Amino acid sequence: MQATRGTFGSGEQFRPFTTERDDGLATVDWLRKQPWCDGRIAMVGGSYFGHTQWAVAPYADPPLTCVSPHITSANVTTGCSMWTAHRRSTRR
Repeated sequence: MQATRGTFGSGEQFRPFTTERDDGLATVDWLRKQPWCDGRIAMVGGSYFGHTQWAVAPYADPPLTCVSPHITSANVTTGCSMWTAHRRSTRR
Protein backbone atom coordinates (compact mmCIF):
# COMPACT_ATOMS: atom_id res chain seq x y z
CA MET A 1 0.00 0.00 0.00
CA GLN A 2 2.80 2.43 0.83
CA ALA A 3 6.10 2.93 -0.96
CA THR A 4 8.98 4.28 1.07
CA ARG A 5 9.59 7.96 0.32
CA GLY A 6 11.96 8.32 -2.60
CA THR A 7 11.22 4.87 -4.07
CA PHE A 8 8.87 3.52 -6.74
CA GLY A 9 8.07 6.98 -8.09
CA SER A 10 6.86 8.30 -4.73
CA GLY A 11 8.85 11.51 -5.04
CA GLU A 12 11.65 13.18 -3.09
CA GLN A 13 14.96 11.51 -2.24
CA PHE A 14 15.38 8.16 -0.47
CA ARG A 15 16.99 8.77 2.92
CA PRO A 16 17.09 5.48 4.82
CA PHE A 17 15.58 5.32 8.30
CA THR A 18 14.49 8.99 8.44
CA THR A 19 10.86 9.35 7.29
CA GLU A 20 9.28 5.94 7.87
CA ARG A 21 7.53 6.80 11.13
CA ASP A 22 5.92 10.02 9.88
CA ASP A 23 4.99 8.59 6.48
CA GLY A 24 3.69 5.37 8.01
CA LEU A 25 1.56 7.20 10.57
CA ALA A 26 0.14 9.40 7.80
CA THR A 27 -0.78 6.28 5.83
CA VAL A 28 -2.42 4.66 8.87
CA ASP A 29 -4.40 7.85 9.50
CA TRP A 30 -5.51 7.99 5.85
CA LEU A 31 -6.56 4.33 5.90
CA ARG A 32 -8.63 4.75 9.06
CA LYS A 33 -10.54 7.65 7.46
CA GLN A 34 -11.64 5.55 4.48
CA PRO A 35 -15.32 4.48 4.54
CA TRP A 36 -14.36 0.86 3.88
CA CYS A 37 -11.98 0.66 6.86
CA ASP A 38 -13.30 -0.56 10.22
CA GLY A 39 -10.28 0.90 12.01
CA ARG A 40 -8.28 -2.31 12.25
CA ILE A 41 -4.89 -1.94 10.57
CA ALA A 42 -2.23 -4.61 10.12
CA MET A 43 1.23 -4.19 8.64
CA VAL A 44 3.29 -6.88 6.93
CA GLY A 45 6.57 -6.83 5.05
CA GLY A 46 10.10 -8.02 4.90
CA SER A 47 13.52 -6.46 5.06
CA TYR A 48 13.24 -2.66 4.94
CA PHE A 49 9.43 -2.84 5.09
CA GLY A 50 9.86 -4.89 8.25
CA HIS A 51 11.78 -1.96 9.71
CA THR A 52 8.94 0.35 8.67
CA GLN A 53 6.64 -1.61 10.97
CA TRP A 54 9.03 -1.23 13.90
CA ALA A 55 9.09 2.54 13.20
CA VAL A 56 5.29 2.92 13.10
CA ALA A 57 3.85 0.42 15.60
CA PRO A 58 4.86 2.11 18.89
CA TYR A 59 3.31 5.41 17.79
CA ALA A 60 0.05 4.31 16.16
CA ASP A 61 -2.96 5.53 18.13
CA PRO A 62 -5.14 3.59 18.37
CA PRO A 63 -2.64 0.73 18.23
CA LEU A 64 -2.24 -1.42 15.14
CA THR A 65 -4.13 -4.71 15.18
CA CYS A 66 -1.12 -6.70 14.03
CA VAL A 67 2.43 -6.35 12.73
CA SER A 68 4.32 -9.10 10.95
CA PRO A 69 7.89 -8.02 10.19
CA HIS A 70 9.97 -10.56 8.28
CA ILE A 71 13.73 -10.74 7.80
CA THR A 72 14.40 -7.44 9.54
CA SER A 73 16.40 -5.94 12.37
CA ALA A 74 14.87 -4.34 15.42
CA ASN A 75 18.22 -2.60 15.96
CA VAL A 76 18.38 0.14 13.33
CA THR A 77 22.01 0.99 14.11
CA THR A 78 23.19 -2.55 13.41
CA GLY A 79 20.85 -2.95 10.45
CA CYS A 80 21.92 0.35 8.92
CA SER A 81 25.61 -0.44 9.40
CA MET A 82 25.20 -3.81 7.69
CA TRP A 83 23.23 -2.20 4.83
CA THR A 84 25.87 0.50 4.36
CA ALA A 85 28.70 -2.05 4.40
CA HIS A 86 26.90 -4.16 1.82
CA ARG A 87 26.29 -1.16 -0.45
CA ARG A 88 29.93 -0.13 -0.25
CA SER A 89 31.14 -3.66 -1.02
CA THR A 90 28.99 -3.89 -4.17
CA ARG A 91 30.12 -0.59 -5.71
CA ARG A 92 32.66 -0.75 -8.50
